[in-house]
Amino acid sequence: MTIARANDPSSLNPLFVFEQADIDVTQLYAEPLVGLSSRNQPVPLLAERVPTVENGDVARDGKTVTYRLRRSARFADGVSLTSKDVAFTYRAILDARNPVTESQPYREIERLETPDAYTVVLHFRRPWSGAVGALFAVTDFIYGILPAHAFVSTDLTHSSWNDHPFGSGPFRASDGRAVTR
Repeated sequence: MTIARANDPSSLNPLFVFEQADIDVTQLYAEPLVGLSSRNQPVPLLAERVPTVENGDVARDGKTVTYRLRRSARFADGVSLTSKDVAFTYRAILDARNPVTESQPYREIERLETPDAYTVVLHFRRPWSGAVGALFAVTDFIYGILPAHAFVSTDLTHSSWNDHPFGSGPFRASDGRAVTR
């Protein structure tokens, strides 16, 4: 697929873009944990299911959310997507060296745990009923999960990945254009 643009995107890194057209493009190669259906309902993308109180993945007190990752999720280079990648993305969002467009919702997380390769547990300081729709999800600022193995640190500002990004989505950027893998 070729995407025509009147101007170059400000970045190819999903954490750094702020214009809707750029955000839309990053979703082609960097998926979040939860997406939206055509009826505007949450659907699992990289998560096995959408966390809810009913399925036990959202604590009744609203202070803990558990994501169970799809074991079949892989990055475009074939490496499995794991809880380490979600934790890395979280740390990169909070890294002050990165020009992240909106980190405040992620600052509501008191602690992020990765008890195993396919489980991510978020603990909040206070109850937050909208956490599942706001964090690692299709929302105002959509941050796809980054491949931790492609970076040397959470300082993403000078990473070569920014010029040739890839993620778990159905496309990857190559030579300035998105192509199927």
